[in-house]
Amino acid sequence: MCAAQAPIYVIDGSAGAEFSPLFTPSYKLTEYKDFSKWGYSRMLVNTTYLKWSHMHTDRPGVPVDTVTLTK
Repeated sequence: MCAAQAPIYVIDGSAGAEFSPLFTPSYKLTEYKDFSKWGYSRMLVNTTYLKWSHMHTDRPGVPVDTVTLTK
């Protein structure tokens, strides 16, 4: 459950995973980065909530990160 009072941005791009990145800059807004895993995301939306989940391809269907926004 998310209790944030500010916008939440989800930037998901693990289709281009790298196995040995040379440099990955850090940013204050970045909560988590993993360049060693391939993955995909799912978003479920209905009239009361939006739920975003990210899975790694080596563990299909098992979320490694999730955020839920409620109305």
